[in-house]
Amino acid sequence: MKESIKLMNRKQVYSRPSDTLITFVDDIDEIDMEGNGVYSDGVTLIDGIDHCEDDISQMYFVLKNGGVANCEDFYAEYGAYDKNSDFLEKIEELVADR
Repeated sequence: MKESIKLMNRKQVYSRPSDTLITFVDDIDEIDMEGNGVYSDGVTLIDGIDHCEDDISQMYFVLKNGGVANCEDFYAEYGAYDKNSDFLEKIEELVADR
């Protein structure tokens, strides 16, 4: 399992539609939306509780300071898609543990 997936599974990351903790997986294509879990590969969200599929705009972090951050905004602010960013360190530093 990728280190980023392990990290995300240790953090409080929720689906907005069902307000349920997300389980992160390597391959979202293996997930059946008919189930009743909530899964993401870090980009796509499959919420089997609310029976929807969406993207990171429908996911949110609970922060260590007690606030919340929309994942799409957090990804953009901390350079998730930038080659040399410290994005994973920012998740470790700012996002609350489960």
